[in-house]
Amino acid sequence: GIGARAQGLGSAYTAIADDVTALHWNPAGLSQLKKKELGAMHAELFSDARLDFVVYAHPTKKGTFGLGAVYLSQGNIEGRSADRTQSGDYTASDLSVTLGGSRWISGQTSLGANLKLIQSKIAGYSSVGFALDAGSLYHFNSLPLSLGLALQNIGPSMKFINDSYNLPLTLASGASYRIGSSLTVSADLKQQPYDSRTSFSAGTEFSPISMLTLRAGYLTNAIHATGTPSNSFVDKASDLSGLGLGLGLKLSNSSIDYSFTPAGEHGNTHRISLAFQY
Repeated sequence: GIGARAQGLGSAYTAIADDVTALHWNPAGLSQLKKKELGAMHAELFSDARLDFVVYAHPTKKGTFGLGAVYLSQGNIEGRSADRTQSGDYTASDLSVTLGGSRWISGQTSLGANLKLIQSKIAGYSSVGFALDAGSLYHFNSLPLSLGLALQNIGPSMKFINDSYNLPLTLASGASYRIGSSLTVSADLKQQPYDSRTSFSAGTEFSPISMLTLRAGYLTNAIHATGTPSNSFVDKASDLSGLGLGLGLKLSNSSIDYSFTPAGEHGNTHRISLAFQY
């Protein structure tokens, strides 16, 4: 997940997507930006993995355009030969560069699309591919309700030597509802057909004062998964590995967001995001 705010909401962000990270969640959300915005995120993951993200969005009269990059790097991985004896260490990394755009087609509806260039590396091998994203966002005039829809990672499979693998094609739908001026609730339903996996997420954010926002959310993929589930839905729902907690601080045109997400046996993940509007 990209952006500490979205992670604090349990990844229920498809129908919110009102900041520069919309480039990742729903490109149609870029239309909601009123100013130019520069954002960045850093996350320390398990096994010495690091996730970094930088993005810039620029509103124009013809629409809002964004350019971003995601880089996932691994620590040293211990190599083993065919007979299991130790060989030299190696590394692995993934890079995705995204160019996207969005515009309002009516006072209530916006559409957006992305083009991604993807590169994966492991040891001395690499694979290059591309993917497309498409999204839409609808705001009701009579209700503080928004609906979002995004189709992500549309593209051909990638190949390492003789082995091919599919990109994580994802259909995401979401809704968000604003209660008064300080409380927002959201929910997402995501389907990944290649993995036969459906996930549901819900989140809420509350702003007791204008400069402070508190967030909580939960993400579960326990609705259906390939193979026989090892636990019931109730057991999985009680697993804290789906929990997201976070807070945000806003000062003038700058904001900083933090999220904390337990990852079960893998430990805890901390994300910090910075954004600047001008």
